[in-house]
Amino acid sequence: MKVLGDIKDRGKIKWTAMMLPEHTVRLRDWYAEDDLAPEPELNEDDMQLLQEELELHSQKETTPLLQLGAQVKRIHI
Repeated sequence: MKVLGDIKDRGKIKWTAMMLPEHTVRLRDWYAEDDLAPEPELNEDDMQLLQEELELHSQKETTPLLQLGAQVKRIHI
């Protein structure tokens, strides 16, 4: 509890009773987004390498695993 002059502030505690579960989930997701690293900007050479990698996986009939920034995704070709 913070004391600001004569006022005792309870911070987030005073608002939790008024929040719906959906609100807390959305806030938790919103805070988690702030922790993500920004996605890298890809130039033309990077895009060409990705295209070659995808073509290679297509020929081998395997599922590529791409990671851009903090997210990892499987792409089915």
